[in-house]
Amino acid sequence: MRTKNVLTTTALVSTLFLTACATNEEYNKEPEESETVEASEKEEDVSRSDDKDGEVVGEEGTYIPAGYEGFHETFATFELPEEGRFSEAEAIELVGQEQYRSSSIIAYENGMVFDENSKRLKMQVHRDGERPYPHGAQSLGFFMTIVETSISDIQVSSEGSGAEAKPLEEFTSKERDSFEKGQGIQLVQQKNEYLIKQLRQFETYFSESGYDELAEWTTETVELLEHADTLSQSDWEEIYTSYYKAVQRIVKMGKSFPDTGQNEE
Repeated sequence: MRTKNVLTTTALVSTLFLTACATNEEYNKEPEESETVEASEKEEDVSRSDDKDGEVVGEEGTYIPAGYEGFHETFATFELPEEGRFSEAEAIELVGQEQYRSSSIIAYENGMVFDENSKRLKMQVHRDGERPYPHGAQSLGFFMTIVETSISDIQVSSEGSGAEAKPLEEFTSKERDSFEKGQGIQLVQQKNEYLIKQLRQFETYFSESGYDELAEWTTETVELLEHADTLSQSDWEEIYTSYYKAVQRIVKMGKSFPDTGQNEE
């Protein structure tokens, strides 16, 4: 029986960030056989203000960013594919009986394992040394997981501690000094590279599955991040501005997702 290495939610966030900061040699190492990709609960208040301007009220009093209503509809109503699902016995063989019995999961032949209620990705099992490749609506559940994980890890250095990204005009003199000396901007550049690696893959997944508007959103967001990636540290204001615009898009996308327990009976 093959040994499966499982990453908890906390370990996943650290692993994703370290991957983004790794050298090419480190990044191309053989992937672990199995990864647990349980998404952390969405942060309830990721914006800097309680002001609901620019948002619309969705079902159950949730606030959806203006312009993201269509995305909300997509994520709130999609169903995971029926094709390629494992039977109970096959799923237990793939993930182990303890993991299968502990939660309601849907396991697929390609090694992707989703939470049946939230439709988020819980685990990827690498078969024959290859990373699972999502098909159809699997890409939506995978995307929700990656975006929610990314939101929890896009803080920037602020006066010696982590803080959420904010408009450049709100920087204190101490924060500006930190960025001008290269300290704060180095962290932003690392986060920027991390987000590029996580989001770029979905341009292909969405295009192949016919989610054209999501593919376009992803391309536009990645372009902002890639623009920041081309600049030198002396252009830190432009780097940060482009990064901040991308982060705001990611946060808004996260707000368009249904709650993790929305689909529970």
